[in-house]
This record gives sequence, C-alpha cells and structure tokens, in this order.
Amino acid sequence: MNDPVKIETLTPEKTPKKFSNREAIRFGWEGMKNHFALFAAAILIQIIVELTPDALNIVLPAERMDIHSFILTVMEAFLLLVGMVITMGLIRISLMIIDGEKPDLAYLFSTVPFLWRYLISTILYILIVAGGLLLLIVPGIYWAIRFGFYGYLIVDRNTRVMESLKKSAEITKGSVWHLFLLGLVLGGIMTAGLLCFGIGIFFTYPTILVATAFVYRKLLGSGGPAIPPPEKPEQTAPLNVPGSIQP
Repeated sequence: MNDPVKIETLTPEKTPKKFSNREAIRFGWEGMKNHFALFAAAILIQIIVELTPDALNIVLPAERMDIHSFILTVMEAFLLLVGMVITMGLIRISLMIIDGEKPDLAYLFSTVPFLWRYLISTILYILIVAGGLLLLIVPGIYWAIRFGFYGYLIVDRNTRVMESLKKSAEITKGSVWHLFLLGLVLGGIMTAGLLCFGIGIFFTYPTILVATAFVYRKLLGSGGPAIPPPEKPEQTAPLNVPGSIQP
C-alpha cells in the first residue's frame, strides 16, 4: 500500500532537482521563437473563444432577457469545454516541440477524446487546492505544485483521472521548492507580457508553455511519450465529381 502524500513546508528539499530553471526558460524562449506563428494563431483562437460570450452579450436583444440568459449560459458552458480542449492542445504542441517533432495548428483540437477525463481531473484539482488554501494557505500551494502536472499526464500518457493526479504527485516529489521558484519566475514573465499592452503574451505565454513542458519531461525522466505520438488529423479528401479535372 502506497504511503499517502505528506504535507511539507516550502523549504529546500534534500533531493537534488532534476531540472534547471535557466535551462527551462531558455528552451521555452527558443521553442517560442521557432514556432511563433503557430503559437500566435493558437492564442488568437483562444482569445476569440474567451471573448465570444461578451460579444453575444452585446449583440443579443436586451428585451428578451430570458432567452438571452439561456443562450449565454449554454454558450459559456460550451466554450468552457472548447477552452479546455485548446489548453490540452497547447500542452500537446509544447510536448511535441520538446520531443523534436513538428506540430501544426491541426493538433490544437486533437485532444478532444481526453476532454471529460481532463474536466473531472480539473474539478478534483481545484477542490484539492481550495481545501489546502483553507488550511493556512501553504498546503494549498504545496498541493497545487504536487498535482499540477495532471493535464500533461492525461495528454502525454493517456492516464485516467486518479492515476494522473497520483503520478503528478510522484514525479514532483523532491522538487516542490524548485517548482515553486520556477513558478515565481514564470509568473513574473507572464506579468511582464501583460504589462506590454497585452501584446507581450504572444511571446511570454508560449515561452511558459514550452518551459513547463521541458520541466515535465525532466521530472518524468523521459525524452518522449510512453504512447505513440498522435496522428495528425486527416484532411478531408476532395470530392470526385464526374467530369471534373483532377489534379
């Protein structure tokens, strides 16, 4: 029977860290530069998804508030799920970059089969962290770090809900302090991007994504996924219309 995860304070651990913060940020920056167009397109799609409810709130007639509210509620729920798929797609793209593969925008929506697993895991993760924050804050921060790679494990290792949380706790054991420091650095980078009139997120967000994927690979102790890489979504074949000229 496995020992339960113990609550520890955020103090330097005896186990040597398995990654370098500087190296992670360098990989993140290089990954962003080499795939800037891909990330920029993905971020634009994500922004459109997030702003759609606000646009609907303006467009829909105010005199029909009952229908208005129902449509907004349905759309917000649907777009929340779409946003989760995009988040998983960005995780997959970032991992492919770390693994030396060449992703494209088609992979952004390639993680739909993992949606419900990711949704349930996210709910459990939020409940765990919220419960920890009620216990004098420190346990919440600790658990947020220990269980924070559940999404990567679902996308990369096809793990189940509880398995993804358990495995995340395993790979982060002994590295909480270094992950905490990395989180502060990445948070500062993201804040700097937001302060640059919001345009900076097109540079900082992809950098953080790739840097986090790099750290995940280091913690996992693997240079590649345990399951075969995802197949690129198939393109729809052109219709063979009689009498038409085929290329």
